[in-house]
Amino acid sequence: VALRTRLQTLGLTVSAVDDDNIATAGLTNYDAVVISSSVTPSKITSTLADLTVPIISLEAYAHNSLHLGTNASETTGQSTLTITDATHPIANGLTGNQTITTATTLGRAIPVPGATRIASLLNKPNDTTIFAIDTGTALTTGTAPARRVGYYLGYPAPPLLKNPGWQLFDAALNWAIATATPPPVSEPWHVESLSNRALLRLNPETTARTDLPVDVTFDAGSAVPFDPDTIRVVE
Repeated sequence: VALRTRLQTLGLTVSAVDDDNIATAGLTNYDAVVISSSVTPSKITSTLADLTVPIISLEAYAHNSLHLGTNASETTGQSTLTITDATHPIANGLTGNQTITTATTLGRAIPVPGATRIASLLNKPNDTTIFAIDTGTALTTGTAPARRVGYYLGYPAPPLLKNPGWQLFDAALNWAIATATPPPVSEPWHVESLSNRALLRLNPETTARTDLPVDVTFDAGSAVPFDPDTIRVVE
């Protein structure tokens, strides 16, 4: 319920699927699949590993069947994570040790070598709690057909999450879904007489995408004279 509510708060339409009724064909119509740790791990079979839809696996014991890593388990009495790669988008600007929940059960694993390790259990750098796997990365079997995220949320954890915990969840979801390459921009973007161009990608995060102005700071530099009236914006 806590996960569904959070996803709906982010503006997503959520379909809850019981682990007894998983049909991979139907799942291809979704933007992402979030595997709650309330599932029975044995019911998350390796057939989901071939799903060409981003997957965020919150069930550590499902990481193995999804081919995301090995030695997955859960550790009780945990409340703090250590950010091990603050440069990754999933870190969402957080650094160091982050108290993400009151003491509860958190998942950990050893991800595949090509994964990016983003966070670990406090004082346990080898116990990776958040890791990201990009499309095409080698898994324990085959390669990732879409982005994958291994996540730390044990069964009792979601209702106990503090703000940093939800920040990391939101960022993991955004990263997993943001896989589409923008289509090439046609005229009048490419005009020979207008040779200076810049691509700006804006992530709305938790802000509703409605018809509102967007403020972007743009530094044109000082190498050449610059007239703000010459700016053209092509969306």
